[in-house]
Amino acid sequence: MKLKYCFQHIIIAAMSQKAFIISLIHQDLKHAQMVANLSQKSFPSAKNESLDILDVVADLMRVPKGRMEIYWGRVYMSYLKDAAKLSKAAYPKSLKPLAKNCYNDLDWVMNSGVIL
Repeated sequence: MKLKYCFQHIIIAAMSQKAFIISLIHQDLKHAQMVANLSQKSFPSAKNESLDILDVVADLMRVPKGRMEIYWGRVYMSYLKDAAKLSKAAYPKSLKPLAKNCYNDLDWVMNSGVIL
């Protein structure tokens, strides 16, 4: 367990916080796309699966407790829905820019005062 914890901190230290957050968002978008594809095909219960990365990203971006569900959370969830609608054939190229756009929109929400 300690080795995993240390490894995570090494990865975080090696990249900027912004790049790390974008990477997390990218993984969440890929997961949303995969779950959507699975639920359309043969695993309808897959759509109930979540990685809960939203909470991790909210903590890293310092979203005030109790405020995530206002506008910030809606923006994040809209990107997950967009990723789920994208064709798997477009993966993975279309998701990285989507993750960057998501981060920029979330950052704007945090810095614009809309969340407060």
